[in-house]
Amino acid sequence: MIPESLVSKLSLSPRAHLWARSFDGSYSERPVYYVRFRSEGNDLSAIRCIAANRSNVLVGRNVLNRFIVTLDGRNLRFDLQPA
Repeated sequence: MIPESLVSKLSLSPRAHLWARSFDGSYSERPVYYVRFRSEGNDLSAIRCIAANRSNVLVGRNVLNRFIVTLDGRNLRFDLQPA
């Protein structure tokens, strides 16, 4: 899930629509976008996502399942390696 502000900044065009359920249990029809995801030197193309009124990116299992993620809470660090 990406911030709605990125849709115009990246000139994204919707490719489809889907029904999404929010944290409060309500449903809304949202446009689907495909984006390129780059982090820690890893590059994934054609990642399906929706946009929402938020200020950060919410990375879903469809992306996380491609990596081994190590969280180091004490040192406020994380490591991301291809699976």
